[in-house]
Amino acid sequence: MGDSAVCGVVGCAIDQALLGLSVKLAEQSRPVAGTDVLLRVARCSGLDNALREAYWQLLDDVERTRNQRFRFQADRDRHLLGRALLRSSIAEWLGTKPQALSLRLDAHGKPQLGNAPNVFEELAAPEQLHFNLSHSGDWVVVALANVPVGIDVEHTLRKSDVLSLAAHYFYGEELKELQSFPEPEQRERFFDYWTLKEAYMKARGEGISLGLDNFGFRLHSEGACAAQANTGENSADKNRIELMLNESLQDNPQAWQFFCVSPVAEYRLALAVRSAGKATIRTEEYWPFRESTPLDWRLN
Repeated sequence: MGDSAVCGVVGCAIDQALLGLSVKLAEQSRPVAGTDVLLRVARCSGLDNALREAYWQLLDDVERTRNQRFRFQADRDRHLLGRALLRSSIAEWLGTKPQALSLRLDAHGKPQLGNAPNVFEELAAPEQLHFNLSHSGDWVVVALANVPVGIDVEHTLRKSDVLSLAAHYFYGEELKELQSFPEPEQRERFFDYWTLKEAYMKARGEGISLGLDNFGFRLHSEGACAAQANTGENSADKNRIELMLNESLQDNPQAWQFFCVSPVAEYRLALAVRSAGKATIRTEEYWPFRESTPLDWRLN
């Protein structure tokens, strides 16, 4: 995609649209009292050429170079949509333009803000913002919060031997619980635990160095993560998710809250939030430049 083809009229239109959008939405997107989590999702199948061109203008040179290295269009789309969703969401939260942000990867591969110009002094300071990104298959998800947060989404139709992964890398009690399910269900249930593990590692910001077998989860309901969005009511006590830790990790399980959902068949999503206070989660399907639609997801 050539810059010269779109950087003129399109570039100016993008600048104007995003500045107006930031002014309009920054106030509703910024942190509020307590623990406020903004969860935004989009699907690559919704991309068209107009959006690809618009989102391309939001990327910096490093992101563009990386995007062009992907061999397949599906991979380029996932990366492009992920960066556009992340940049636009952070910019709205802080009250600035997506292009003004400098995003870098830390030693564990987690995106961090290199700089975050804040044009509205009354809005959240950059140091109060935590964010995380995940994508798999058709789905891209971004989580923003005023406390440490981690997000993971997984396409459950992957062909890898997930039960072998569980046998090698799951925490002892966690593996026993997985194996207690009827054998035909175990492969599907694997993703309940896996997404929770990924979300926790990403929220801590230490990645795989934590050791997958040093922590695990106990699900207090057979349907804790399996229930699809927009169906039924969840009970926090009945469907609670318990974190189990090796002492070497030096963490307090009570300091964390975990949520999960199957947004559609064949996908699992998990969210980790480090907060003693009750987290309020706002979920929406979001397309920069086009629309934002609230989603009635009942995350347990």
